[in-house]
Amino acid sequence: MEDAQHFVAGNWTSPSSGESIDVIDPSDGQVFSRIARGNTADIDSAVRAARAICPRNQYLETVESVLKGARSSRPLTSPC
Repeated sequence: MEDAQHFVAGNWTSPSSGESIDVIDPSDGQVFSRIARGNTADIDSAVRAARAICPRNQYLETVESVLKGARSSRPLTSPC
């Protein structure tokens, strides 16, 4: 089975701890995959990469525009 990795800034990277978590098939109890076990160092790395791609002011403008659109939309529960 391949080593589990995180996908950060367009690259596959190993978790800083080197640890992974087994994914178990509940029907037979067998491990069928592994996922990378992230920690705060991995989160910090991903956040730094995201901020480098999308500066904070651009991110906030994007979030504000999404929220504005969400506020002006009909609720999903309303009749058609």
